[in-house]
Amino acid sequence: MAACGSLYLFTERLIPHPVDVIRQVSDLCGAQTARLYRSDGQERGWEAHLETMERIAGLQLHSSADYVETFHLLDDSASIEESVKAFQEGGCLRLMYPAEYELAGEVFKWYEHGADHEIVGDFTPCEPVLQIGWHDLICYCEEAEEQILVARPFLSVGFFGWGYVANYDHDVLIPHLLTNPALVEFRTKLEAIVGPLTPALDLSY
Repeated sequence: MAACGSLYLFTERLIPHPVDVIRQVSDLCGAQTARLYRSDGQERGWEAHLETMERIAGLQLHSSADYVETFHLLDDSASIEESVKAFQEGGCLRLMYPAEYELAGEVFKWYEHGADHEIVGDFTPCEPVLQIGWHDLICYCEEAEEQILVARPFLSVGFFGWGYVANYDHDVLIPHLLTNPALVEFRTKLEAIVGPLTPALDLSY
């Protein structure tokens, strides 16, 4: 089960011209604006996660403000060119594209008319989020019953959604999610730009 989660496509290869890729991914998403976040220097989400867990274990966590943040909001609705200008070498930029843009709608259609709901349940990961610049990709591991560090990619595109999956087996669920025609087309076009992409899935309770 999952109350929400993200399907990721990522690469651990350095992208030579990241600002060009920001424009290209935004174009593939049909987006003109994004909710924009940036890390303070190198993004270290895994270290922040471990620090938060230590605070919880030590009963030192008193409010949501005590959680260690690695990204900070720059703009609720930045243009793509404003986002490009915000990219800093050595840091990481996160662009959360509004759901009303074209790609999210095309991805969502499949959940209504093509998905096997005995596998996906009502889980609908469709809202794209680009992260570019080295960052930690952290996903929940069912076997370990905790978050694990999956990779440290230079680029990842996550598709966020709400809902409960019916079949939690990642060997079944991930390949089925990736048959979504809109995701197939998006992945093909993005791989033509940045090379092969690896999938990952994070499901939260």
